[in-house]
Amino acid sequence: MTQPPPDPCALAERAAQAAEEGRIQEAREGIAKALAGAGGEESATDLRVLFLAFQFHFRQGELDVAERLCRRRLHVAEELERTSGKRDTHTGRACCNLGLVLQYAGKLDAAEASLRRAIEHDRAINHEESVARDLGTLALVFEARNDLDTAERLYLEALAIAERIGCEPIIATDCANLGDIALARGEREKAQMLWQRAVEILTRLGSWKVKGVAEKLAALSKPS
Repeated sequence: MTQPPPDPCALAERAAQAAEEGRIQEAREGIAKALAGAGGEESATDLRVLFLAFQFHFRQGELDVAERLCRRRLHVAEELERTSGKRDTHTGRACCNLGLVLQYAGKLDAAEASLRRAIEHDRAINHEESVARDLGTLALVFEARNDLDTAERLYLEALAIAERIGCEPIIATDCANLGDIALARGEREKAQMLWQRAVEILTRLGSWKVKGVAEKLAALSKPS
């Protein structure tokens, strides 16, 4: 009896787990197989596979590939909204991810445009967690422009929403980023307090992000 082809989404989930555990080559091969099974990078329609593929390549610093996958995911999400007549979180999340990639690539104006679109979309569907994520990501664009006042305002707005709805991953991310701004202004005690809060939350969540924030906190604690 012929075996059915492996499920692309299951392949992508296993690849993501391998990446989390540091087995990068295994993860790369798994993502490639998942994308191929889903129709290829240019034709895939499985939003989960496209997201996990984007996430892998973004974390590996492969921004061109990550951008292409984001744009494909956004196209699929837009088509689903058009054909169903219903708006959901997929389009906003794809815009947010695209904005993040563009920001890392130094394409700040394009990043801002994508992120403002995400905010508009997610406010229209009243999805507060997504709005908080969008605002925090938009703040990165202004931080990259060295407009710390605008970045801080956006992080604080995102943090207020995240605290109201109890979204700890976003709370931790915003605290960590606000700590960066505080340190840039020479406010060491404030940075320490914000990073400490972020580390406590990320440790409780078992997040891979805790290492980077903990290293900043440890460096700040050393005598200058």
